[in-house]
Amino acid sequence: MSARRALKTLFIAILLAASLNSAKAASLLTLSGSANPATGIIVDDDLDVYLTGIQIYTDAFAGAGTRPPISVMASAGDILRFVVRDTFGVCSSLSTVFLTNASGQGVLADPGFNRGCGFPNTDQGVTHDLSFTIPDL
Repeated sequence: MSARRALKTLFIAILLAASLNSAKAASLLTLSGSANPATGIIVDDDLDVYLTGIQIYTDAFAGAGTRPPISVMASAGDILRFVVRDTFGVCSSLSTVFLTNASGQGVLADPGFNRGCGFPNTDQGVTHDLSFTIPDL
């Protein structure tokens, strides 16, 4: 093997090792309605959650109610996006949404909102759209 080819192979190996060492390890996290990861998320009407642009949860136009906590494999730096639609009109809200790791450490991912009631009884569209970058928990 020529010295030039050996140097090129070594350079590629170093780049590969560096990229493997800098890869973020995904961990199991829970989205819930409070600092207690067993608390449901209250939403009026519909909730969609995206992880770095990929939809990981939808309640498929379920209407107002409490959704169970959502488990997700994610890493620090990933982006969560919470989208609420008021498909039936009248009221629109979302409880707080907390992100908790397996050790119980958590952070507020979405403060929630309450648009109130009194809107026409028709599809009001998206009423909440918030993105959150996952910190190192």
